[in-house]
Amino acid sequence: MLTTLAKVKRRLGLPDSDLQYDTLLTDWIAAVTAGFERYCGRGLVRQVDHEQRYEAHRMFVPLDLYPVEGETVAFELRSRGAISGALVASAPYGMSPAGSVVELDVPLGVQGQQVAMKYTGGYVPSGVVAGPGQVALPADLENAATETVATWFMLKDRSGLSSWSSAGFVGGKIVGGALLASVQAVLDRYRAVGM
Repeated sequence: MLTTLAKVKRRLGLPDSDLQYDTLLTDWIAAVTAGFERYCGRGLVRQVDHEQRYEAHRMFVPLDLYPVEGETVAFELRSRGAISGALVASAPYGMSPAGSVVELDVPLGVQGQQVAMKYTGGYVPSGVVAGPGQVALPADLENAATETVATWFMLKDRSGLSSWSSAGFVGGKIVGGALLASVQAVLDRYRAVGM
């Protein structure tokens, strides 16, 4: 998650002992996280052994989850739609300077084949301490998520948001209103390559 219940409650001035809105706020934190990822066109929260498929004849592959943790990316060549395939022992590749694109020296297959690329990447979630080689969630992204949930809470009685879910976050807009300008400015810095 991009923020924690404790941070949102602190922002709203709600005491920890007040449990009345915990379920609602927790649901909104999940919705904001999913909505921010859709808006940015990439995963933001750390995933272990994330699998991304791409056409085997491609040499430049924009990652759908970054930053990549460590330098290990595993490649497996598969027939289209297959569940498993042959592990590619040593695929010569590099990363773009921003770490958002894998650049292969040679294609790993031909048209009609797919590569399943496995790696661990994304930001360590809010409230979790980043370990060695991991990247902590940037403070501006965490603050944007906290502020969005807090804004929804403050407007809940006027906007019908009390039963709102992640389905209401469409194309970077919140049903009934746009993103806060400050939040959109933050999210624009984290958009995927080519968006």
